[in-house]
Amino acid sequence: MLVQLTVSDLVGILKKEFPKLVEKEPKSVEKAEEQSPKEGPTFTGRLLYGIHGIESFFNVSHRTAQEWKNTWLKPAIKQNGRKIVTDAAFALILFEKNGTEKAKGHMQKVYGKNYRKK
Repeated sequence: MLVQLTVSDLVGILKKEFPKLVEKEPKSVEKAEEQSPKEGPTFTGRLLYGIHGIESFFNVSHRTAQEWKNTWLKPAIKQNGRKIVTDAAFALILFEKNGTEKAKGHMQKVYGKNYRKK
């Protein structure tokens, strides 16, 4: 006999059948169900520093890097005065969503077949 249960169904059955065994549920299970994956920059992976970092990462001119920083790349950037730090992984996600077709073609040309074009 094959039975399919979700985790919450199994926990419910265990609570009914073995109340002393399952009196205290781990808090981490409850928190894991409530939390959704964080969307946005984490600033834990590769970081780009300054406009020059954006220029070299995307292989674009200074003017283009400045324009991107002020528009669609803004959510991936932390800026304090003249200091600029960009989350590279989130910048790529934003680039794939918002970058122009011309720019995406350029990235594929620069980075080769390893770059995914959407």
